Amino acid sequence: MSEDIPELAEPFPRIARVGPGRFSLNLPLPERMLLRSLLPQLKHAVESRDPATRRLFPPAYPDDPDKGREYQGLMGNELANGRLVAVSTVLATLDEQELALPALERWMEVVNSLRLVLGTRLEVTEE
Repeated sequence: MSEDIPELAEPFPRIARVGPGRFSLNLPLPERMLLRSLLPQLKHAVESRDPATRRLFPPAYPDDPDKGREYQGLMGNELANGRLVAVSTVLATLDEQELALPALERWMEVVNSLRLVLGTRLEVTEE
């Protein structure tokens, strides 16, 4: 290896199973701080139905606008509320070192939501 290129530290797993339904959460402080700053923004975006959240609420019937509006009328608030509960769970467990499976599932939902919203804001496309 070249002397000019520092050797990368061995990556450590951010999440690891420690027992049945239990997982360690090994996030460095800067990553926790980043999440602490992004989560309120995600919460506000979901509550206000910011256009950047469109990928969080894809049309159920893209070829039938009437059915799509009906579906959104029936499920729209439930979907948004589920996302908000997930954000609240992550905020409440952000400093934890260990998570139970239900909390970890909320974490995965939130990380995916952040990925989709940030990708939309940055205009990331499949191309």
